[in-house]
Amino acid sequence: MRNEVRPLIEDLDTLPFPDRDLFEYRKILRGRGCGLEVMASRGCPFPCSFCANHKLMGLYRGKGKFVRFRSVGKVIEEIKTQLEKFPEAGSVTFHDDTFNLNKDYLRELCEMYGKAVGLPFRCNIRADLLDEETVSLLKNANCGSVWIGVEAGSDSIRNQLLQKGISKERLVRGFELARKAGIKTRAFNMIGSPGETREQVLETIRLNQELAPDEIPEPTIFRPYPGTKLHDYCAERGWISKRATEGYGDSSILDQPSISARELDYLQELFPFAVRQNRMLPLFKVLAFFRARKAYARLPSGVKKVLRIPLNLLRGARR
Repeated sequence: MRNEVRPLIEDLDTLPFPDRDLFEYRKILRGRGCGLEVMASRGCPFPCSFCANHKLMGLYRGKGKFVRFRSVGKVIEEIKTQLEKFPEAGSVTFHDDTFNLNKDYLRELCEMYGKAVGLPFRCNIRADLLDEETVSLLKNANCGSVWIGVEAGSDSIRNQLLQKGISKERLVRGFELARKAGIKTRAFNMIGSPGETREQVLETIRLNQELAPDEIPEPTIFRPYPGTKLHDYCAERGWISKRATEGYGDSSILDQPSISARELDYLQELFPFAVRQNRMLPLFKVLAFFRARKAYARLPSGVKKVLRIPLNLLRGARR
């Protein structure tokens, strides 16, 4: 027998501030480069099929409001008191799933933050909720960078499979608005979704070329987390292997017919360089094909080294 989950805490102001003294927080500040990390809200209303939120919403149905916000005053109080303790932070990162979810709340927070704190900050946003007013609020509060989930270039992968619910046009518009306001952008992408093909991964690269983000890290590789819709989708098809994974950067654990884990490793590695070097995309496409073959592992090391020359050249140019 399992007990029911307890009701959600709706008044987040009743919670104490995180005890950063429990960790080597100064070491974390130096290592992560994200400044003081804060959350102004809890919960996300979007039912993306690769995320646990839809499961959590069902689990806590009838247990209180799922998306909740702290009062702006409490958020600012936490930031100010923690910056007094850790002045070396130098900036702030808001880790809310969608920082621009509620425009009225954002308006109040940005106004108070600009007056009371004023340090550069970063935040996660949805491109389809970004408009001229929102960009202006962020810019005036000294937002230096927005992080945007692109996920996939294919509309069918992004919206039908992943259920992200954002059109290509809204993504393009969101990046344009941030760029015009002088706010840097970072694009988050994911490859290896169930049924995704090599050509669809290359479509994601082409979309990022159009979006032209200021920061383009290596994409994450899809994980079929238990409890998510896509975990069930993969399990029903027998695609989930027994390979273990330890982090976002690890290889795919799926054995799916559309693309191999070996090929995804190479596509992940070349992704940020291919976005910047669109003329080399056809070459990368060919190399990715050969890298994915089992015969690649049996090639002499000298041949493998030659096949990696384009990627190594790009790395050198990037440095």
